[in-house]
Amino acid sequence: MRKTIAKAITWRLIGTAEIFAISFWTTGHIATAGHTAGIAAIASFVTYVAHELAWNGSFSRGQGEWREAVETLPEAAGHDLCNSANLAIRAQVQALPS
Repeated sequence: MRKTIAKAITWRLIGTAEIFAISFWTTGHIATAGHTAGIAAIASFVTYVAHELAWNGSFSRGQGEWREAVETLPEAAGHDLCNSANLAIRAQVQALPS
């Protein structure tokens, strides 16, 4: 499980940098690029871990093992990543017209 999480984190760093660069190139706004990359990073991280777990047969295991794996995700991702994404989402919501 730890190897899966480590792979997800390193792959996400590469993907996030790519999404940030493309978003900045297309919009010209650093804030928009950062928000887009942050939201995509979290969604892609969760999707990747679920994909790895499915391929490793973790979904067919007992609920206790699955629950333990899911509970370790925030620690593996690092609270800074989660906080950054939450702040980015809140900023996007606050920026929406009323």
